Amino acid sequence: MPTALPDQKRVLLEAAGAFAFVALLLTFMTNEDLPRTYFVMQDRFVAVFAAVILGLLAFQKLRIQRTLSVPTRLQIWVIAAALVVLLWAGNYWVMLDYPVTRDELMARFDAEIFATGRVAMPTQEQWREYTLALIPNFLEPVQGYETWVSSYMPIHAAMRAGVGLLFDPALLNPFLAAVGLMACAAVARQLFPEEAGAQWVVVLGYVLSAQILINAMTSYAMTAHLAFNAVWLWLFLRDRWWSHAGAMAIGALAIGLHQIIFHPLFAGPLLLTLLAKRRFTLFGVYSIVYAGVLLTWIGFHGWATGGAPTTTTGGSGGVEFILRRALPLLLNINPQFVSLTLYNMLRFLAWMPLFLLPLLLLAWPSMKSRDSLALPLAAGLFGTLFAMAWMQAFQGHGWGYRYAHHVLPNALLLAGFGYARCAKENREKAQAFVLAGAGATIPVLIFLAATARSFIAPYAALTERIDRQPTDFVMLETKHPGTAVDQVRNRADLSNTPIILSADHMTFDQVVELCNRGTVTLLEKSDFKLIDFGYPRAINPDYAKSAKWVVEQDCYRVPQP
Repeated sequence: MPTALPDQKRVLLEAAGAFAFVALLLTFMTNEDLPRTYFVMQDRFVAVFAAVILGLLAFQKLRIQRTLSVPTRLQIWVIAAALVVLLWAGNYWVMLDYPVTRDELMARFDAEIFATGRVAMPTQEQWREYTLALIPNFLEPVQGYETWVSSYMPIHAAMRAGVGLLFDPALLNPFLAAVGLMACAAVARQLFPEEAGAQWVVVLGYVLSAQILINAMTSYAMTAHLAFNAVWLWLFLRDRWWSHAGAMAIGALAIGLHQIIFHPLFAGPLLLTLLAKRRFTLFGVYSIVYAGVLLTWIGFHGWATGGAPTTTTGGSGGVEFILRRALPLLLNINPQFVSLTLYNMLRFLAWMPLFLLPLLLLAWPSMKSRDSLALPLAAGLFGTLFAMAWMQAFQGHGWGYRYAHHVLPNALLLAGFGYARCAKENREKAQAFVLAGAGATIPVLIFLAATARSFIAPYAALTERIDRQPTDFVMLETKHPGTAVDQVRNRADLSNTPIILSADHMTFDQVVELCNRGTVTLLEKSDFKLIDFGYPRAINPDYAKSAKWVVEQDCYRVPQP
C-alpha cells in the first residue's frame, strides 16, 4: 500500500493541479467579456507558469539550514519607505498616471470637489440636462442634477484632496500601501512572536504581491481599504481600551472610504470572537458604534445633496440607499456568476506570490481550530469571496481581484499560519520553499507590470488625442458593447477644454443646442483603435442621425490626429 505524501509535497502538487485545471477549464470557455480579455492577456500565462514551478518544487529537495532572524522594526520601516518611492515612480512609469476605469476617475472627480471645500459641486444650469452625457456612470442620480457628486463614499477622495493640497496626490496610495505593510508586519509579530519565517512570509507576500503593488500605483480606493483594515486589526489585537477606541474610529473611516460593504465583511468575523470570549460589553459597544456609523454613511449622499430625491426611486437618504443600491445587489444574481467567479479566483491567486496557495492549504488545520485567529481570518476571506460572487460577480477592470483586496491581510496572515505548521515538520524545507517561491514570483511581477502598462497605453493615447482636439466640444460614439464611454472624462467644474460628451446620452435636440453653443468634433469607435477588444461595432441610429446633421453644419470641426 503506497504511503501518503508528506504535507508539503502534497499541497504543492494540489496547488499546481488547481492552477492547471482552472486555466485549462477557462481556456475552453467562449465568454468574450472583459474577464476573458484579462485571462488571455495575463492570467493564463501566470497560471501555467505557477503550475510548472509548483510542480517542480514538489520534487526538489531544497533546504536552507540558516535560521531566519525576526524582521526588525527598522527593516520594516526601510522597506516601507522604499515601497513609497517605488510605487510613486510606478504610478508614472508603469501605470502612466492614467485612471483607466471610471472608479479611479470618480475618486479624482470627488477629490476636485472636496478640494474646493464643498461636498457636492453646484451645477451650472446650462449643463444640467447634459449631466449623463458629461458624467455617464457612478454619479449620484439627484433629481434635476442641481449638484454633482459621485455615488461612492467620500473618505478616500477626501484624503486624496487633502494630500493634493500640499503634495502630489499620486503619493496617497503608495503611502497607504506602506502603512498597510507596517500594520501587517506588526500583526504578524503579535501572532508569530517566535516564528521569524512566518513573519517574513507576511512581509514578502506583501511586497511581492502584484495586486498590492499595482493597485497602489493607481487611484483605486482598494489600497486604502487594505491599509485601514490592517491598522484596525493591529489595534483590535492590542486589546487595550485605547486601541479599541482607535479601532472603532478607524472602522468608521473604513466604512466611509468608498463602498460600505468591504470593512464589515472583514471586521465582522473578528468581532464575533468577542462573543466566544464572553466579552459581551465590548461587543455591545462595537455594535452600537458600528450601527451608528452605518446609518450615518448610508445617509451621506442625502445630506451632501441637501436631501434631494433621486431620479431612480424618488427617495433620499437611507431608504433610497436600500432601494437603489442594497436590494439590487442581493436580488439580481449574474447568470454567469460561476464562470465569472472562476475568472476572479484565478486572477486573485495569479496576482499573489507563488507560495501563497500552498501555504493557505497548509493553514487548513489552523482554520479549523477554535483557539486560533486563523478561523475568523478565514471567515473574513472566504466570506468576502462568497459574498462578492453572489452580489457582484463581474468586477470589470481590476489588477488582480480587487473586490478581495481588503482581505489580503487575511490571506497573508493565514499563509503565516501555514508556514508555521510546515516549519514544525521541517524548517529547512519550509524556508527553502518560501524563498524559491519568492524568487519565482519576481518574473511574474515584471510580466504583469509590463502587460498592465501595455493595456493602459492605448487608452492613455486616445485620451491625449481627445484632449488636444482644437474644438469646444467632442462628441464620442459610446454605444455598448465596448468601453468607449469611459473616455468621457470631464472635470467636476467643467474647466477642461474641450468638454467631452457621450453621444449615446444625448437627444437630437441637445446636439442641435450644443452646435449653437460652439464648435463640435465627432469621434467614432472606428477612431478609437485597440480599446474595444474586438467587439463588433453596434451602430446607433440616433447617433448616425446626429452625426450626419453635425457634419453639415458650420460648427463641425474635422478630427485631428
